[in-house]
Amino acid sequence: MKYSFTVFFWVIITSVAWAQESYTLDQTIERALEENLNIQASQQGKNLFDEQVREVRNNFLPTINFNGSHQYFFDIPTQVAPADAFATPGAEPAPNAPAYLPLAFGLPHQTNLTVQLQQVLYNPQLPIGIRAAQTGRDMADLQLRQIKEQTIQYVSSAYYNAQSLAQQIKSLKQNQASLDRLIEITKLLRQNDLAKGTDVERLQLNQASLANRVANLEVAYEQLLNTLKLLTHTPMNEPFAIDTAINRKEVVILSVPDSMGRTDIALAYKQLEVQKLEERQIVSGYLPSLYATGVYGQTGFGELDQDYYEMFPISYVGVQMNLPIFDGLQKRSKRIQNRIQQSQTETQIEFLEQQVKTEIANAYASLSTQQQAVQVQQQALALAQKVFQNIQLQYREGVAGVSDVINSENELRQAQTDYFTAWAQLRLAELDMRQATGNLLADR
Repeated sequence: MKYSFTVFFWVIITSVAWAQESYTLDQTIERALEENLNIQASQQGKNLFDEQVREVRNNFLPTINFNGSHQYFFDIPTQVAPADAFATPGAEPAPNAPAYLPLAFGLPHQTNLTVQLQQVLYNPQLPIGIRAAQTGRDMADLQLRQIKEQTIQYVSSAYYNAQSLAQQIKSLKQNQASLDRLIEITKLLRQNDLAKGTDVERLQLNQASLANRVANLEVAYEQLLNTLKLLTHTPMNEPFAIDTAINRKEVVILSVPDSMGRTDIALAYKQLEVQKLEERQIVSGYLPSLYATGVYGQTGFGELDQDYYEMFPISYVGVQMNLPIFDGLQKRSKRIQNRIQQSQTETQIEFLEQQVKTEIANAYASLSTQQQAVQVQQQALALAQKVFQNIQLQYREGVAGVSDVINSENELRQAQTDYFTAWAQLRLAELDMRQATGNLLADR
């Protein structure tokens, strides 16, 4: 029984440990690319464009329509015919005879049943429409790629900031442990009249300030984890942990990259392509379209009171041509508007390309600066740690005062914050460089 309980307890512990396994940055990004709701919505939009391409292509298929109607006439439609058409040849018309006679043809009940088939033989707008739909699908692909890039950027930014906060929390808790030891030492010194009563209180006050700083950082860290949960579509009530160990490897900067593989530029060019296809569609509206038609049906007439009803067949095949002659200059206005839109898009593309070059240059400069800042802050942190340790030793020996301890701890705390902040800024600058050059999805 004891053995069974031990196995059960070990299984529970192992399951919890597995459930709280930390995610690396790559694992978090992959999960976001698979589960993010914005990406799924964009994928659905891409599927919508796929179906629109099929819809345009289906216009080349024949259409078949059935029409049926039944009419009951209270009054038979009347037509007028010349009276002499019914006169006896050679006979003189009667005096004051009417020139026309009203005639009622047909029966009260009429039925029409027809099946009509129509097939496109020539329509210049359909091939252009297919090209436009395919280009729209390409734009949907680019929009999906853009959302994936944004997701990678959001996940990476939140992940790096969370790692920076985790390291700050870890360092501050180490500082708390050091202050706890100093407080205990100071209490002993006070008992031996080697320290003032206010020395303990000042250290405890500094410890309280340090605890408040840790609590605030832990809240910010939890908020960043919630952001990662949102981006990865993880329920808020589920545990989510990241690998808090930071990568201290330096970023190698060789030269300013000149890659122009930006998704937004590709989207702008696709938009221009769509506008040009729209112009071609407008122009093709002046051309004729040709259809083949075929009809088969039955037409029935009857008088139910006389128990009479007859159906007569009707069928024909033919060709129908539609040729626009004058549309009130609507196509002309649409074409002018389209040309203006094309000009706007071309200007936007030119500005966007210049903007991308500026972003790349700025990202390169920022990356170089942040790399130097990390090196400087790393040296400052090492020096602050050394000073803090020396002041602690001097305090135990009675050489340094409690003010020196508090000041050195504050300097160490600031150096730790500055270093981990600089490290996060370096990683974000590297992320900005990848985004500026269009390489966020290069390895995925």
